[in-house]
Amino acid sequence: MSLSQSPETFGTWLLINKLKETDDDKVIDEVISVGVVLRDLMYINHQNLIELLIKYISFISLYSIFKLHTAGLVLIHEILSNSSNMKETVCEYFITSLVSSSSHELPAGIIRVLLSLSFSQYNEYNNDNGLNSTAQCSNNILMETVQRDVHCSSDPVIINIIVSVCNELGLSLQLFLDHLLSSIISRPPFCNAREMLTRQNEVTLSCIEEGKSKLLSKVAMLMGHSLCWKNIIKISQSSNVNWFGLLQFVSCCVHTHIDHVTGFKKCITDLLLISLSQENEEYLIISLLLSRQGGMEGGHVFPSYGNWFKSVFGSSQHSLMDSKRTLTFLIKCLTNLINEDPPYCLQAHITFPPRKLAKCSQLVTGYIVKAKSRLDYLQVLTLLSCSKE
Repeated sequence: MSLSQSPETFGTWLLINKLKETDDDKVIDEVISVGVVLRDLMYINHQNLIELLIKYISFISLYSIFKLHTAGLVLIHEILSNSSNMKETVCEYFITSLVSSSSHELPAGIIRVLLSLSFSQYNEYNNDNGLNSTAQCSNNILMETVQRDVHCSSDPVIINIIVSVCNELGLSLQLFLDHLLSSIISRPPFCNAREMLTRQNEVTLSCIEEGKSKLLSKVAMLMGHSLCWKNIIKISQSSNVNWFGLLQFVSCCVHTHIDHVTGFKKCITDLLLISLSQENEEYLIISLLLSRQGGMEGGHVFPSYGNWFKSVFGSSQHSLMDSKRTLTFLIKCLTNLINEDPPYCLQAHITFPPRKLAKCSQLVTGYIVKAKSRLDYLQVLTLLSCSKE
């Protein structure tokens, strides 16, 4: 850089280079103090400073970024809204720096800004045309940071910082949790509910990595049982669902608190009632998936699938089988699912068949015959497989 350059160009270049050269907090504080003086003397080109900061952000410490923000030299909002050509680099910088920070105070300061950008309805940038994209960028950084923290540590801390900052700023923690849960569950691999019937045995609490299990359990605890199940139902009915992630969350929920189990049972029953009244097979399949997931976690937290099936479709006074129409719909759906249902579910349907209403016994008997035939076929396949080994 030539000294013949304009004072504001030279001052801007000097500030950036000094920040690139050090990661010592005390030195950075001194450099920022000089930067404030240069700005006041109009020796800083603000837009040029933003552009250079974005260009060299990988060489500048997170502490420097935060001090630039608090000093009003370059706001984090300005970095995000001006980084369109380097959006991925800038986002990755914030995510990596937040996760690897050894201090809680620094991430808390950055997260405080990102949360304000993402979720506050009354922040100072409300009238900025770039707010929508900037808020989305802030949101993406927060979501990815929480999830990256899970993979880097068996004791995630970022989620705890976010909870503390939300409470401090009076921001909507619920809104953040909704976004976080959607972010976790709305990622590939996607499949439909029917396809998941054949793969559900791959998803139990014991199969979830420790960090992710702690994060999902923390989300469940913070949300409370009512909002947990409301979100689960809402997500399960969307077009793109990562059923592995959703059922992992279900497993964490039923282990979190007894209220979650009570709410879970009601949630499934409500969904079943809608399914039967509208003759909606998709809702019925989702209800079966949810009940089976609960049952897979053990009888100490949720009834086995057989006992659950008997309680809602059997001959008890609480049975949902109250008309020929509902029974016909149920049997039709179960028949359609015979090839997807695992053996233990087929056996449950045989052992605890749906309530036989007057003049409808042949419907139930016909299904039982088909289910037994399918079980026999699966047993033969198992024997053949064992003999080949």
